[in-house]
Order: sequence, then structure tokens, then C-alpha cells
Amino acid sequence: MRNEVHIEGVVKRDSEATSPRSGVRLMSFTLAVPDATNDNENVYVDCFAATDAVDMLDGFVSKDELLAVDGQLTFRTMTDYRGRKKSSIVVYVDYVEEIGE
Repeated sequence: MRNEVHIEGVVKRDSEATSPRSGVRLMSFTLAVPDATNDNENVYVDCFAATDAVDMLDGFVSKDELLAVDGQLTFRTMTDYRGRKKSSIVVYVDYVEEIGE
């Protein structure tokens, strides 16, 4: 069994690559992806990219850019500063490319 996903969506905020002390380039961005059950709604998917995928983006993604992303899907839960549980869908990016509209 394989965990692979391909999504296409619109970037919701500008994002620039960072290089923490480890030397690995990292980037995160959020895509608005059309909901499969309601064309007027979007699902927001957090994307996390490391060195190779960041290099494909030249280290910068612009808001409203249309991207195709291939990667591995995961579900993340966390607790916010008020103690409330939050969850999100995350794609760990293997491949990304800018696509025309």
C-alpha cells in the first residue's frame, strides 16, 4: 500500500524558504483546493516542503499562484494555547510545479 496524493490548488499566502541550523531548506504554504462535494467551497491543505521540493519553487511561492503538488498525505492534531484541540491535513511535498490557469 502506498500513500501518495496529487492536488492542485491556489496558494493562500506568500511563503519563503528558511534554512534552520541543520542546513536543510524548509518551506510551508497553504493551498485552497476545491471541495469534492461543493464547488463553491474550498478545503485548505497545509503543505510542507524540504530541500529538493523547495529548489523546484526557487525558494519562494506567491499568494494566488496555482500549483500542482505530489506528496504524502498525513493528518496532524495539536493543542492551541487555550487548550483546544486543532487538526489539519498536511502534505509532505515530494514534487511541485507551477501550472497555468
